[in-house]
Amino acid sequence: MEKSEIEFGAVFNKRILLKFSHLIFRSSMDIFFLRGGNLKSKVLFAEKGGEAMPDILHRVGIRSTPKKVFEALSTTDGLSHWWIVDTKGNVKQGGIIHFGFADMRVVELKPNKVKWKCVKGPKEWLGTDLTFQLKAKKDQTFVLFTHANWKKPVEFMHHCSTKWATFLLSLRDWLERAKGRPSPYDVKIHVRD
Repeated sequence: MEKSEIEFGAVFNKRILLKFSHLIFRSSMDIFFLRGGNLKSKVLFAEKGGEAMPDILHRVGIRSTPKKVFEALSTTDGLSHWWIVDTKGNVKQGGIIHFGFADMRVVELKPNKVKWKCVKGPKEWLGTDLTFQLKAKKDQTFVLFTHANWKKPVEFMHHCSTKWATFLLSLRDWLERAKGRPSPYDVKIHVRD
């Protein structure tokens, strides 16, 4: 990697944390080309054994206010209407939310961002971070979703990525039409799902 390709950067335990506007990563045979213009977000590029560790990323626009989207992401009632019907627990920062198959610690709770860390659940999820970033644009709120810090890219990630897409659309449908599809009434993506 040439220094001229990096605007800002620091290396921490095989992780490169960067702010960028134009950046090229080279790892093994892979080339990651990212353009951001005046993008001010951070990109976390984790290297393990020469392979980039992928994150699940989704974006959905919802015809609703950021306040209502935040409430759907930060209350047990809201979460029960679009993700898991029997959601329980403490939704305040530092609290644990119980989703039945997994428990999440609330790491960050701001009007434009909700972040959880998985503390119990499928082994592939343990220690992963789930972030819902909210961005208001004209008559809608965009949810930028990230499920990050997977230990390795396994087939289960494909399943989870597809399921997250269906649940984010369930969130949209709950807020726009009061017709969410939380589990166990969610869209099924394979037999016995």
